[in-house]
Order: sequence, then C-alpha cells, then structure tokens
Amino acid sequence: MRQHWNRAFNSPAARIALGLAIGQGAIFASTPWLTRLYGPESFGIMTVGLSIAGICATFGSLRVELLIPRLESEEVPNATRLASLTLFIAAVIGAAVMLITVQPGLVESLLVGTVAYFVGGAAVHQQSRIRFEKLGRIGLAKATQGVGQVLSQASLAMILPTAAGLMAGLATGHGLSYGLLRGRQQERATAAAAFAFGRRHWRQMLRLTMAATLNAVTVAFLPLIIAVQFGNEETGQFAVVHRLAVVPVGLMVAALSPVIIAATSSLLRNNKSTLANVRSWIIRLSFIGVLAGTVLLIFPEQWTTMLLGEKFTAAHAYFAPLAPMIASQLVVGPLSALLAIFKRDRTQLVWDFCRFLTVTGTGIGLGAVSQDPIVTVWGISVVITVFYVIYLVLLLRATRKS
Repeated sequence: MRQHWNRAFNSPAARIALGLAIGQGAIFASTPWLTRLYGPESFGIMTVGLSIAGICATFGSLRVELLIPRLESEEVPNATRLASLTLFIAAVIGAAVMLITVQPGLVESLLVGTVAYFVGGAAVHQQSRIRFEKLGRIGLAKATQGVGQVLSQASLAMILPTAAGLMAGLATGHGLSYGLLRGRQQERATAAAAFAFGRRHWRQMLRLTMAATLNAVTVAFLPLIIAVQFGNEETGQFAVVHRLAVVPVGLMVAALSPVIIAATSSLLRNNKSTLANVRSWIIRLSFIGVLAGTVLLIFPEQWTTMLLGEKFTAAHAYFAPLAPMIASQLVVGPLSALLAIFKRDRTQLVWDFCRFLTVTGTGIGLGAVSQDPIVTVWGISVVITVFYVIYLVLLLRATRKS
C-alpha cells in the first residue's frame, strides 16, 4: 500500500495537482479576505485588466505552445524565442488598450502589459517542459503563482487599497510562475532563427492564433460587456463570484491538461488509437461538472454576505446564472487543446468563430434590450454551454479519424 501511495504521489500529475491545489486554494480562500480590503470597483477594474491581459497573452504567443508537442527538439528554442519577442509587442498593446479604454491610470495600465507577458510566456515554457518531460517545476510554479499573488495583494492593501494593488499582486504571482517555468535557458535561439521558424510555420500559427484569440475574446467578453454596459461597480460584484466559480475550473484545466496532452500526443506518435482515452476523460469530467453546477444553483443567499462581506451582497444573483457555463467548462476545459493536437485547426477556427459571433451577439442584444446584467449572464452562460457540447461532438469525431 505504501509503495502504491508513494508512486501515486511522486507522479507528475500528482505533483502538478498538489501545486495547483496550493496556489488556486490560496486564491480561493483569500477571496473573502480581499473583498474586505478592496471594494467592488477595484475588483471590477482588475477583472477588466486581467481580461485584456489574457487576450494579449493569447495572440502574443502566436500559440507556439500548441506546436511544441510535435516539434523536433532543436526547433523548440526557436519557438520559445519567437514567442518572447511577439509577447513583448502584445504587452505594449495591452497596456495601451487599458490606458485608452478603461483609463484607470498609468500604473494599472503598465501592470496589465506586464501580466500579459508573464501569462503568455509561462504557457509557452510550460509546454516546453512537457515536451521534454521535465514536469517537476510545473506544480511548484502554480503554487508560487497563487500564493505570491495573494500575499502581494494583501500586503499592498495596507498602502494601496485600489485596483493598482490587485493588479500588482497579479503581476507578482504570474512573474514568479514565469521565472520558475522558464528557468535557466541552456540553449537560447537567435532572433534570426526565431523569425525563420515563424516563416516556416506561419500558416499553422495564424490559424491557431485566430482561433485562440477568438476564444480568449469570447471568454473575456462577459466581464467586458458588463463593464461597458453596467460599469466597474457591477463588474466587481460579478467578478468575485466568477472568481470563486472559476478557480476549480482553472485547477482542473491546469492540472489535467498537460497530462491529457502528453498522453494523447504519445498515443499519436506511436500510431495508437486515442478514442478510449478521450472518451474516458469525458465521462470522468462530466461527473465533476454536474456536481459543481448543482452547488452553484442551490448556493444560499445568506451565505454570500457571510462569505464576501456587506459590500458584495448583490453578488449572490450571479451564482445560478454561471452554473451551466462552469459545469460545461469543467468538462471541456482540460480537453480544449486536443483539436489542435489532432491537427483540426480549421475545425477549431470555425467553432471559435461561430461561438464568438453568437456570444457577442447575445451579450450585446440582451444587455441593450433587458438592461439587466443577470439576464445577460444567463444568456451567455447557456450559449457557451451549447457550444461546449458541440465541441465534444467534434472532438470525438476527430478522435475516431485520427
């Protein structure tokens, strides 16, 4: 029994899961504390900034992390170097967009660009470590990101209880994660070699980047549309509930996605069927999704005030509308990179484009007609759930043909 336990605990999946449990658990557990240190408007501005950073990190990396699993070993340094160059440009764009649109201040805007660079870079270097089966630091990086973020935000609240304090905490946490995943670069590619790599793979990177950017905009659209139509205060009420609901999703995706990608890529490289593997993951994740959705639907109103404080009493209205979306994300999230692994780039792009049009159209239309953010969240949540079901159908078809 002890040997089985030691083998399980020492496995890459267990170490990643432990690191994520520590990091994401810190973020989850700190929410009631931070809602008493920062107000709804600060959370709203941070959420908008993080949404912009996420979009910039996605197109800035050119999605080379999805190419890395199938690259030759000597090509990986070229891919990571290219991503670092383009991420810097994306970070500058993110800072400028934040400054022009939200107008929170120069400090907050620069921090948005910094977070964008660290988030995109960490994703690329994590995939590089997976490619070379060096998974040890991934769990440590995830734990450090969450703990570092929370401690920084709590400390800064004493001197800077504004959105800048929250954003600085994000930059600290993601910066620590990026540093651990990047590590010491034994082989650093030149800019010329990186751009040569880009010219060889530009078609695939373009399709992947377009699809991923559409996905990132779709994911970020909900807080962005609330901020535009209903203001930063209402966005903050939504943001804390979304934060509590999304942490388990992030935990599942970040813990299981590397393992699922590695297993699937290995099966493909050895010309073995992936159908049973993918199907078993869908079944397991479905049970978790249903459980999480049920908890959100029945969450008692009086618990919200006890949990988040008096300033966030209005946040309870967002628990139930988020239930379908969170439940389906828990199922599809860890599998979301597999269409690219199966080289179904065009299928992914079409799916992302249709989802983007439907989500944005639904959000803008419901917001304008109902003038109620709760109705808007319900509509977008249901639409996203429908598209996740469609994704699973497309994934199973791709699996059978691989």
